[in-house]
Amino acid sequence: MSDNTRNEDNTEKWIPLAITVTDDSTEQLLQRLKRWRDDPSSEPELERWIRIGYPKGLPFMVRKPEQWELDHDQYFPMFKRARLLEKEGKADEALEIYMRILRNYTPRGTLYYERPAIILERAGEYDDAILICDRAIMATSEGLFNADTEPFERRRARLAKKRIRKGI
Repeated sequence: MSDNTRNEDNTEKWIPLAITVTDDSTEQLLQRLKRWRDDPSSEPELERWIRIGYPKGLPFMVRKPEQWELDHDQYFPMFKRARLLEKEGKADEALEIYMRILRNYTPRGTLYYERPAIILERAGEYDDAILICDRAIMATSEGLFNADTEPFERRRARLAKKRIRKGI
């Protein structure tokens, strides 16, 4: 670490990536913050930091977490519990948890949609499974997570055929 990132007591200090380290960096940052306080549009970079968090590349503890990250901390333990129940053969209990996740959150990941769709398909609940596939396709299409819609589109088509065969 260079000398201009150490304090007088020789401890390291954090300096934002977007600011060039000079002797007057702190003063420049303070001036920018004061300008931003008076007129947020005068400092678009700072306004962006406040609205959506610190730039990517900074540790999670430094940047402001996004809402989906906070939500994930809530529903991921629920998902793990549902997976364990499913592996123990308690698909109905697992399905209740999966559906609670889908009711209360917009999960980011294909498994959150795949697992309940599979359980519903096995139970013959094709309409509900189709709705979950539609929701997964929509979430993927909106770019909420990086995945391909094709597996859900294929599953949806298969479910529609099974629904017709069943006579619904």
